[in-house]
This record gives sequence, structure tokens and C-alpha cells, in this order.
Amino acid sequence: MTTSNNEFAATSEKPLVRAVAAYCEKVNFSRDNRSIAESLFENISQVIPFDVFLFGLFNEKAQAIEFESVYVDKREQGRFSIEKKDKSNPAIKCIMNRMPIHHPKISADDKFGLNDSVRSSLFWPLIIDKQAVGVISVQSYNENAFDATAEEVLRSFANITTMALMRTKAQREVEVQKSSAILSNQNVRIISEIGREINSTLDLETVLWTVYEHVNKLMDATVFGIGLYEEEEQIIKIDLAMERGQRYQPYTRTMEIKNQFPVWCIENRQAVFINDLRVEGTKYFEVNEYDNWEKKRPVLKDDAYSGVPIALIYV
Repeated sequence: MTTSNNEFAATSEKPLVRAVAAYCEKVNFSRDNRSIAESLFENISQVIPFDVFLFGLFNEKAQAIEFESVYVDKREQGRFSIEKKDKSNPAIKCIMNRMPIHHPKISADDKFGLNDSVRSSLFWPLIIDKQAVGVISVQSYNENAFDATAEEVLRSFANITTMALMRTKAQREVEVQKSSAILSNQNVRIISEIGREINSTLDLETVLWTVYEHVNKLMDATVFGIGLYEEEEQIIKIDLAMERGQRYQPYTRTMEIKNQFPVWCIENRQAVFINDLRVEGTKYFEVNEYDNWEKKRPVLKDDAYSGVPIALIYV
């Protein structure tokens, strides 16, 4: 049942102070955005009567608000997202304008709400360094459910939430740096081990296999090959190439065909680094070797054909 405006106006300051203090204490120990959202819902519901609660963060890469915390009638709902291009949505307007949006009366024909029964709503942006990073919304089945006091309450909780988000972001960055340092140390050990094993043999085949086995400890090397440039013959000779544990039959590439990434790598004496061949391939060639790969791709030793890579590095 929705509490009336008069009942809300009669709420004393003590419950608000207690709710804010409890929220501050909880988010101080929060290590992720999910726990922040849960604490926010739990404490804000002590001082603002509402029927629907939303907490969403803007995903820059997806260009959408991702609502990870959604409650209707105090029951948690499934997650959903709203794309930035949906400019008529009040959550998007709130993010884009970096301003609160208060709809005191929503008609039954207005479908932008999560629930068709919603008749009033209040959206508040979460702003960090002048950038809107998320939104909080409370919604009611009654018209005129939220007044100036409710706006001040939401403002207080939004300010605390942005500080908590900044703290968890900083914690994650520290953890990432720590993980990177650990991984870097592991990589140094692996590379040192590769060096020792290579220096212990004069057999090229052993050298190639040693590098292949260790590279897969450092990265996803679904396809791995080592080619030797034969300058007089103007070919790249690939005696060792692997794909998903299967060895290729030995093959060569001619330096005369210029739209090949290994040819570009050798001629320019630069690394080729591509994370999405479909997007970044044109930085090197208008048409590259993989555009017609099925007609010339290497054959594995079991007579299967090589797949088409999406990400690749040539050094």
C-alpha cells in the first residue's frame, strides 16, 4: 500500500538521519556496486514511500544505462538496460542533462515507466567529475507522491552513492594493478624459462616447440606460428604453425603478395596488432589476406582447414 503525501510529510528527521547514517556505514564496507545498490534500496525505503525502485549505471562502451537493482512492490526484479538513443526515456534524459527529473502526474497512456501502474516518478543523476555515471529512481502508483522533501532525501542519498562508487572504482583499480604486477612477475619467470631452454639447444625444431608451449602460458594463442624470411627467394617459410593443438603442414608465403600481414610486418619492421580484424584490418589494407581466406588457407596435418582469426599479432 502506498503511503500518502500527508503521512510522508509527517515523517520526522530522526528516521532520515538514522537511514543516512546506516547507509554511510554499510557502503563504507561495500566492495562492489551490487552491494551499494542493495544498501541504497534498503535504507532509502525507510524514509521515502515508493512502489518501484531503480538503480542504474551508465555503460560507456554499450552506450546504455544498465539497471542492476530493480524492485517492484519491494520484490527484486530482473535486470534490464536502456540505450542512450532512447532519448524520450526519463532515465536517459536525467543522464544526458545531468539534472533531476520529477514527473508528479503520469497518464495511463504514457508508457515510459517500468510498470503501467506508475503515476509519479523521481529520477536523480549520479554525478562524478561533472559526468553523469548513473541514476536513481523512485516511482509511485499515486500521483503527486513526491515533494521537495523527497527530492532533498534523494539528493542526500545520491551524494553518498557517488562517493561510494568512486571508492569502489579506486579499490578495483588497485586490485587490477596488483593483479597486473603478479601477472607481470609470472610472465618474467616464464620468459626467463623460455630463454634458458632455448639457450640449451641448437636444434631449431626444439626451439620452435619450446616457444609455442610457453607462449600459450602467457596468452590465448589459438593459432601460433613462426616464419623464417628467406630473402633470396623472397618467401616466408613456415615450418611450425599450430592451431588448437593441431600442427599445420609446412607452407610458404610469397613476399610478392603485399596484402598479407606477415609481409607488411617484415617490410615495415613493425608489429601488427589487431583486436578485431573486421574493424581494424582496413588500417593496413583495403582487402587483406583473410577476406578470401577459404580459397588459400593452410591445411592442418589431419587435412582440416585453418579457421579465420578475429584478433592477431605479428611481430
